[in-house]
Amino acid sequence: MRKKTLNKSKEVLKAAIVAVLLLTCFLSIQTAFAAPSGRSEIEHKITYHPNGGKGEIIEVYVKNNTEYTIKSQGYSRSGHKFVGWSSLADGSGTKYYNNQIIPNVTNSIILYAQWVRLM
Repeated sequence: MRKKTLNKSKEVLKAAIVAVLLLTCFLSIQTAFAAPSGRSEIEHKITYHPNGGKGEIIEVYVKNNTEYTIKSQGYSRSGHKFVGWSSLADGSGTKYYNNQIIPNVTNSIILYAQWVRLM
């Protein structure tokens, strides 16, 4: 009888350990996908990068699944004209323009300023 009780106690202990491990994994995953900086909702970061122009990198947080309008950041570059934005620094990515509406933001985006050399 004592052996059965001991075996039962071991099973209960194993089940408790598994429960704690599962809870730890769940909390780790939940933390990994939580909103940044204590925000209560999931947000995505829109980053404006001057890409060789004058000005600071600007980060804007947008709530998940909401509309966002791309705004001018006032960047300048000597001998160049600003012609829009690209998701890749070399201009080969998705093109964006000032006042363009992104209807449903579902991920973070980096917008690199695109420049054309003036003649």
